[in-house]
Amino acid sequence: MIPLIQGVANLDRISTAICLENYVAIIGIVMLVPVFSLEQSKEIDEIVSSKSLSQVIVQLIRILMSIIGIVVLIIGFVNVLIYLGCNFPVVEYIIGSFASAMFIGSLGMFFSNLFNNTIIGYMISIGYLILNMMTKGKYVGKFFIMSMSQGSFDEKYWLILGSVVLIIASLLIKPIKRKIR
Repeated sequence: MIPLIQGVANLDRISTAICLENYVAIIGIVMLVPVFSLEQSKEIDEIVSSKSLSQVIVQLIRILMSIIGIVVLIIGFVNVLIYLGCNFPVVEYIIGSFASAMFIGSLGMFFSNLFNNTIIGYMISIGYLILNMMTKGKYVGKFFIMSMSQGSFDEKYWLILGSVVLIIASLLIKPIKRKIR
């Protein structure tokens, strides 16, 4: 789909970064936001929570499978870019794309689980992506998703840290909600 939107052959490092950060990072939204959607139905949530295996462990396995899927898809697309003659630092761009995908995906996953509504998770993630595109990082500071296209990699460390915090918070939301009820 990306080759239909933007050419992907013989890109320089800035054009490759734009391609990876604008389009490939969306993989994080697709893979992470719906992780908790199965338990959003009250009936299913009651059945799953009555089992002896902790629901957090099942959700953690789903998250890990999604993360593996994100890595595989990013590496696959980067290999296509290499095959098409693009010139860029491969490992750095894989890590940077992964950080961007993880952050916008985990942001949506957190809000999806917080409000028990997958659509809200998608809306928050896409809204954050659009905010980054429109303001070029003016309002998001260290959590700028498209920093590689601006020649900076420092923000990617913040994105990875933010992703870890959001994933941990996402896993803790349901147990905290159950204790409050």
